[in-house]
Amino acid sequence: MRIIFIFLLSISLLTNAANGFCNYPSKIIGIRTIGNHTKILLEKSNRTCKIMHITDSHITIPDVKDSLIWDKCKRMHKAYENTESHTSKKNISREDAFKMLINQAKKLKVDIIVLTGDIINFPSEKSVDFVYNTLKNNKIPYLY
Repeated sequence: MRIIFIFLLSISLLTNAANGFCNYPSKIIGIRTIGNHTKILLEKSNRTCKIMHITDSHITIPDVKDSLIWDKCKRMHKAYENTESHTSKKNISREDAFKMLINQAKKLKVDIIVLTGDIINFPSEKSVDFVYNTLKNNKIPYLY
């Protein structure tokens, strides 16, 4: 049940993003998924809008200012400390994975990046600044 809800929520967010940034009408007339690409077919549309959907990045960059709270958050940080690169199959940090996705968005010339889920695992000032600056510096509109 949750998977269906999240999928429908994602479709809704993506459709709203398409409406705002790609000038589409809002009526969905079909959804097709092939591999890791999903096409949302919208009424009276013959234009393509590229949307990158990034979810659950769990960025965690601890800051000295957060040392009192950090002790309570270590367990969650360990759970999301590293991830496997889909290209090299090597372990990389969540921050490097996020930067790789943003660089891929630039190469693919996406129209908008839609972020959902837990983008930041621990809301330290450094974590927030990292995500904000990474998104701001790539100059692709984003929705969170």
